[in-house]
Amino acid sequence: MTSKPSESPDPDARPQRRTFSAEFKAGILDEYDAAPDAAARGAILRRERLYGSPILDWRKARDAGAAAGLTDRRQAAARAAKKTENAELARLQRQNARL
Repeated sequence: MTSKPSESPDPDARPQRRTFSAEFKAGILDEYDAAPDAAARGAILRRERLYGSPILDWRKARDAGAAAGLTDRRQAAARAAKKTENAELARLQRQNARL
């Protein structure tokens, strides 16, 4: 069985993970909960290209009273601060190694 050589994929062509704002999540939850039957809920999921598991997670966060739970933790300010802190730490470690 012969196989033709595969082309190396362009690393920039990798799909990006979608992120959703808290307003979008809340809107989808409201619309999903107001849907009269399973067919309408499925149509909403297909339209937005979502699976049911994010809906369950978003609903759980909303019901826990955590409006902040609907925000994306990967985009949080604490993560950005930690990233800059780690960059500063790496810079200082390089500087110490040179000395």
